Amino acid sequence: MSLWGITDALASAPKNNTRINTFSGASTDVVGVTANTITIADGHGFITGMPVFYSAGGGTAIAGLTTGTLYYAIRVDSFVVKLATTEANALAGTAIDLTAVGVGVAHSLQHSPANIYFVDSVEATISTTRAKGIKCPGWWSYKTWTNADGSVQHQAECLVAMQGANTALVPATTGDRSDDAVLPDAEA
Repeated sequence: MSLWGITDALASAPKNNTRINTFSGASTDVVGVTANTITIADGHGFITGMPVFYSAGGGTAIAGLTTGTLYYAIRVDSFVVKLATTEANALAGTAIDLTAVGVGVAHSLQHSPANIYFVDSVEATISTTRAKGIKCPGWWSYKTWTNADGSVQHQAECLVAMQGANTALVPATTGDRSDDAVLPDAEA
């Protein structure tokens, strides 16, 4: 499922420019199933509560984790990290139970800045994106949450607009829809 519509599948390729920490998900020296830890040989740079995106890198995910999923870091030290399902769990030190190593040597953890997304000119025209309050291409801070009564809330704030907001539901009919000259999608 795509968060913004047809163009972007953030679950498989988040758009951010943070360091990718690659490790062997198949190594028992790296994945500590008893301690529920992952060791990054070059150091990871995570702090407790930081959102991190996990990828099995084309291999099989570590048992207990799902590739393409956002987790939250629990810093053990500068080389060792545990993962939690929520920020609250990370702050409480409640780690995910890792029950077996994965398959493959290209697993990765990458800091995924919470709630910051790039929306291109095509995504900005999609009705589901526009319903979330996103009206133009650019970098957006976007938050969603579920209230106690079950209702879902959305908050969108444009951080850097790539062109002016277009409030029409069919933006292609109201002027130039060309994107900027820089192609952030190709850089992701």
